[in-house]
Amino acid sequence: MPWPTYGDCVSIPRVTGHWFCFFDVSLINRSVFLNTALIQWAFDVRADPAHPIDDSAFTESANAHPMPFKVIFEPRVAKTFEGIRDLFEDYTS
Repeated sequence: MPWPTYGDCVSIPRVTGHWFCFFDVSLINRSVFLNTALIQWAFDVRADPAHPIDDSAFTESANAHPMPFKVIFEPRVAKTFEGIRDLFEDYTS
């Protein structure tokens, strides 16, 4: 079996100096897409008016990412969270 090339995988460096190679990046992308789509289907996600989102609040590290913020999840497709759980169970079975 030949060594993978850059086109075959995505290599990610680790702190220990070793590298990981993910061949199924498309599978990971699909999983993230499906989970995000299901959350948006089931809930109306909106900003919490009591805690406004600071859109310039990022960490000061080398891999900057947004600071935590509060949102409100309101059920869209069912009246309660238990109703959404029942719909997810029907969807996955």
